[in-house]
Amino acid sequence: MEIPTLNNLSLHWLDTSLQSSFTHLLKKECESILANQIQTIPINTAEPLSFIAKLFSNISHKKNTLISNPQWNQEENLIITKLCNLDIKQPEPFILIPTGGSGKKIKLAIHTWSTLSASAKSTQSFLKTPITQHISFLPIYHISG
Repeated sequence: MEIPTLNNLSLHWLDTSLQSSFTHLLKKECESILANQIQTIPINTAEPLSFIAKLFSNISHKKNTLISNPQWNQEENLIITKLCNLDIKQPEPFILIPTGGSGKKIKLAIHTWSTLSASAKSTQSFLKTPITQHISFLPIYHISG
């Protein structure tokens, strides 16, 4: 699957009443990234539209992404900061997804747009449907296994 860029991003998946707000947030995030030399940019929000704008901005600018929990305390944020400074080699920008947060044993799963796309295609195949639409009742920064 093609990595989304600002030139090929279609908003058909987003409710039309939210498209203008999303486009504004995305533009703001892109401007912020252009002024930022950091290679791994954290997403630390529980607000869905902001989360998606930050993720698409990071991916389209070939920045690595760290998904974090806005409810983490100082100790957990310190653990994540140390894990973020690892020298990770990937052929494309990666997305660090925290796992094992209970008991202060945070680990990071390393994904790319390709691995997440393969997972989505696998789910579609298993469900025998060409289109999948999911509703999750978990917070957007929570990854369930």
